[in-house]
Amino acid sequence: MPMTFAIVIMSLLNMIVFQSGMFHMIISAIVLLVFGALTIYDNQAYKIIYNNIQNNNEEIDRFTILGALHMYINFIAIFQSLLSLLGDR
Repeated sequence: MPMTFAIVIMSLLNMIVFQSGMFHMIISAIVLLVFGALTIYDNQAYKIIYNNIQNNNEEIDRFTILGALHMYINFIAIFQSLLSLLGDR
């Protein structure tokens, strides 16, 4: 979580102060690495949670929705950073 705040602050600094294309590419690469690792970590955590609450259908439904939202946010961030790195400016 602190890493995501640092990414937001670096992006804002680049937009307002630096306005550098190279710094933007570096931020995009960092976002790609951070959210890729976060996706892997979340996936493992959801496997453990699912194995611990297999008998409670209500909890499974809640964690399924929560996990899907977290993964969706991770994939959107990864997709945006890939577009930023590989896209034409």
